[in-house]
Amino acid sequence: MNRELGVRKAIRTGGIALLFATFSAIGASYVQGAEPPIPDRLKRQIGVMEKILDEVLVDSPNLLVYSHAAARGVYLDEFGVVFTVEASLVEKDKKDGNWIFGGYSVKEKDGKIVVEAPPDDQDKDSDKDSDSGDGKDLVIDLGKLQARQTQRDADLYQKGKSELLDTLMDYGETLTALGDNQSVAVAAFLKDSDYFLDNRISRLVLKAKMSDLRAYGAKRITRDELRSRLVVQEY
Repeated sequence: MNRELGVRKAIRTGGIALLFATFSAIGASYVQGAEPPIPDRLKRQIGVMEKILDEVLVDSPNLLVYSHAAARGVYLDEFGVVFTVEASLVEKDKKDGNWIFGGYSVKEKDGKIVVEAPPDDQDKDSDKDSDSGDGKDLVIDLGKLQARQTQRDADLYQKGKSELLDTLMDYGETLTALGDNQSVAVAAFLKDSDYFLDNRISRLVLKAKMSDLRAYGAKRITRDELRSRLVVQEY
């Protein structure tokens, strides 16, 4: 009786061990299959594209980035490559949070519009009320000033977006290690601008299929056709 129980126990223990070994092998093969190594060639191509985006963004008269190494590329086997950046808008008409108008600093103070003379003015140490009628007799319509800034920001954003689109169309094909069914995307995180807050935009995503980029590079489609196939998402 004891011998029979011992045999059954050995069979049961051996079966569990075999089952554990089988699942371990399956699990190992699944992990290896889900995360294939990234080819060195693709790593180098991602690095080159990062540098191209960095140069475009640092030299941009429209978009402001916070580092000379602004772009970061990430490879996703099921998608392709995603490049991420953080950006704001260039603000030439503002200084220390105040409007700059004709060399004057314009701000709101106690419900009034206050004009501060430029440093080289003889009255540089005094603030002038825009409706006081003295000094420079400078009249500022803050509403028009804000409207001008809003339109200017809208233009900057559209031009900055075009810069990123042009970069994607002109250089995305350099990622030759990607397959035709994979894609290249630029994801911009937008911040530090009233324009983005007012329009509830914090993300800009531009996507292109490698097959479309290669068709454009081989002159099988026009630039306008390529542009129409790109995906642009703002949210």
